[in-house]
Amino acid sequence: MNLLGKVFNKILGDAAAIETRLGIPSRDGAEAERRAQRMFMMTGGRGFRVYPNEPRVYADGKTRGQKKRAARAVALAKEVERQQAEADKLIDYGISKVEAYARFGSLS
Repeated sequence: MNLLGKVFNKILGDAAAIETRLGIPSRDGAEAERRAQRMFMMTGGRGFRVYPNEPRVYADGKTRGQKKRAARAVALAKEVERQQAEADKLIDYGISKVEAYARFGSLS
């Protein structure tokens, strides 16, 4: 019977299990270096970073961001038009142009 071989293999197996598990803190710098080397070998040196995809382009040829910017521009133009109409009503009531425009953020 080769008891020394079994014990030696068990110790090596336990050490290998400790070195390959990621959640256990390392005891010394050499162990940290071995783990870093193992991670390098597992990922082929590329690391675990997943780069973002290109933005989706819809059937009309625009991305989501371009659609949002266009919708925002239309909404802002409508709001300026509404504020202009309100300011014109105030001017008709006799309020000065400066005071009427000062009541609205986009017109002042």
